[in-house]
Amino acid sequence: MLESLERKLVAVIGDLLASRAHLAVVQAGGIGDEPGAGQAIARVAVETVEAEGGFDRDVLAIGGTVDAPTSRRVLPVRFGVTARFGVRPVGAAAAARTAARHLLLGDVSAAGHALAATRFVSGAGFATEGDDPGFEVRSFELTAGELEPPARDGEDPEVLRAVLRWAGRAAVWPIAPPQPEGMVAAVDVELVPVPLGLKVLDPILRPGASTTVVIGGVGGRRLTNLDPSVTAPVSIAVSVSSDLPNADRGRIEGGTAGSTTGVRIVRVDGPRTSITYRAPTASLGSTRVEYVEVHLATPTGGTGVFLDAVPVQLVPS
Repeated sequence: MLESLERKLVAVIGDLLASRAHLAVVQAGGIGDEPGAGQAIARVAVETVEAEGGFDRDVLAIGGTVDAPTSRRVLPVRFGVTARFGVRPVGAAAAARTAARHLLLGDVSAAGHALAATRFVSGAGFATEGDDPGFEVRSFELTAGELEPPARDGEDPEVLRAVLRWAGRAAVWPIAPPQPEGMVAAVDVELVPVPLGLKVLDPILRPGASTTVVIGGVGGRRLTNLDPSVTAPVSIAVSVSSDLPNADRGRIEGGTAGSTTGVRIVRVDGPRTSITYRAPTASLGSTRVEYVEVHLATPTGGTGVFLDAVPVQLVPS
C-alpha cells in the first residue's frame, strides 16, 4: 500500500538522477545521516495522505480477463511527496559554498524536470511489473519548492538545502488476491407501476382478527433458467412492519416462508393477488398501526425492490 508507493517513488527518482554521481536518493521521512564533503543526499518520503471524495465507482478496481474478471475494493487518496535535498560544501570558503549551491540547484532542476514527463504526470510511470504493488498512481505533479529552507532541529546548518513537493492521486489496497467475479448471463426486466393498487378489505382490526389485502399492479413472468430458457410467474415478498418486536407483530398468512423471518413469498398468477393479514395477538402497547409491505421477491426467497405498503389500524380489545 503506502509503503510500496513510497519505495517505488524513491526507486523512480533514484533511477532518474542516477547520472548525478554525487547524489544519493534514500527513503527517509525524518532526519538522517548528513552527506559528506562535496556529496549530496535527497530524502524522499510520502508525508501527507488524505481521503479523496468521488463517485462510488472509484472505490472498485476491475481487472482480470473478459472470461475471468476480478475486482477489489480500493481506497482513493490524495498524497503529498517531499524530497529534501542537501549538499555539503568542500570547506568553508565562499567558492566552496557557491560550488555546492550549483550542485544543489542542478539536483533540484533535474528532479523537477524528470518528474514532469507525461508518463509521471499521468501516473503511468509509477506502474510496476510482477507482484501486486498495492497501489496505482493516477496523477502526480510538482506543487511547490523552496531553496534554503530553515534548518530543522538536528540538521547540520553547514549543509545547503532545498525542498521539492509533489501532490498525487492514487488508489491503494491490501496486497492480497482480488476477488473473482461472476458473469451476468442475462438481464430480466420487470415493469411495475407504483403506487400499487393495494386494498385492505377491513382496515381496522382488533388483536387476533384478520383481513384480506388485495394487491394489484404486479404481474408478468421472470427468467428462471437461461439454457433452455424457462420463465415463471413473478413472486412478491410480503411482510409486516411496526413498532412492535418482530415476534409480536401481525403476520401474513398464505404463500411460502421466505428466507427472512416474517416474510412470505407469494406467486402472482393473475391481475389481483390476495393475502391474509392477521393482527397481533399479544399486547399492542402504544402501537396503533402496522404496515403490510410488498417487495419483489428475490430468486432465493428474500426481499428485493420495495414496491409499496398499506396501513392497517389496530384497536385494543
